[in-house]
Amino acid sequence: MALTTLESEVALAQLNTAMQLIDPQPNYLFDQFAMKNIDSGAFSDGDTVKINRYPMLGNNGLTLAARQLSETNTVGTANTTRQTVQQISVTLEEYMGPHDGTGVGPLAVTEKAMRQAMVRYLNTGDMLSFFNSIGGMGLKNDHDKWHDRVLSDLMRTTTNKLNPDSVADGSTATTSTGSKIDVADLETLKEEMQSALVPTFPDGFYYAVIPPRMEKHLKQDADFKEACFYYKPDTQFKGVLTEFGGFRFWTSTNLPPTTVNSLTAYEGLFFGPQVVGYGEGNVPLNIRRNVNDDYARFMYLIWQVYRGYSVLDSRFCYKVRTFAA
Repeated sequence: MALTTLESEVALAQLNTAMQLIDPQPNYLFDQFAMKNIDSGAFSDGDTVKINRYPMLGNNGLTLAARQLSETNTVGTANTTRQTVQQISVTLEEYMGPHDGTGVGPLAVTEKAMRQAMVRYLNTGDMLSFFNSIGGMGLKNDHDKWHDRVLSDLMRTTTNKLNPDSVADGSTATTSTGSKIDVADLETLKEEMQSALVPTFPDGFYYAVIPPRMEKHLKQDADFKEACFYYKPDTQFKGVLTEFGGFRFWTSTNLPPTTVNSLTAYEGLFFGPQVVGYGEGNVPLNIRRNVNDDYARFMYLIWQVYRGYSVLDSRFCYKVRTFAA
């Protein structure tokens, strides 16, 4: 017996409910570091959403005498500093998935699989099992991985970079001692970021998302390895590798290698706040079905979102490389 329209709509509603409730996998990290704004007045592609940034007040009057007042002084309003807001406008575009390597296309769920999933859900009330068994988790994972990669790719557009031993791109080599990042490179990087007045996050740390190869190389330093071993997870942050040298580290398997000087480079991102952001409209991430369902024998499912992405301040991000095996 083919799926009725009502059954298909009920299944779709349950899928969309779970899509909003289930958190991304811990490996997809960059959304938590991005600025975001949801504009209820924007609906579809072509609409604009503004992302607000609030810059620091600057470096004026940092001497003792500049701030000293006596009882005869009147502050008044002549030297008023206004709170400034930098607004970056992003244009919403329509994005969909999954992708088969050639183009965007739906996920096909058979009538039998859908019915079996619905029966289990009605008997047990287990929404997660229902979500998994008809491809919901696959669709969500596809979106979350794509979204994570888009944000990291935007961060990688920064021109700030550091190779091991601070060598230039043309001098990197896989056989030299400088081919692996080490703790001395982290100290150099921190000094560069502080000298460039890159702000930390409110917890006092710069953040770092690194690939597994970089984690492997850093753990060859006894102090870094010990810091990882004794790190006590902060309940506020998920999946933290460790805190070391002024950086809070995460490891991601969604940072593909790049090529530098014809060599494979494993690139991590070290950054302060407000590097990238995105805006959404009134239509959240959702799963849609194709009503051309081959006589109700299949449900063809696809995720859809209207979103606009932008780099906000690439100065606050550094690409850091390691090369060797």
